[in-house]
Amino acid sequence: MELVNFSFRPEVTAEQQASVLDQIKRWNSVIKARPLKPGAKHPNIRRLSYAYITDDADVTATVERLSNLPEIESAEVPAKRYLVE
Repeated sequence: MELVNFSFRPEVTAEQQASVLDQIKRWNSVIKARPLKPGAKHPNIRRLSYAYITDDADVTATVERLSNLPEIESAEVPAKRYLVE
């Protein structure tokens, strides 16, 4: 399962965000799509969301598909982080 982070454009309302998230959840490649921090007070945080992608999906294609939605400002796979000893 791969994680993809994405952000909505500033002008996209909360209702529009919910509608787009519902649409994304129906994609075959997506397991879950949710806001990063529902109820956040800061408007920039309210724009952030994430999706879990199925193991057999093409993550690059899913990121591109997200990026092509008019409501989405950016989408990316976060950098891998490893424990440093």
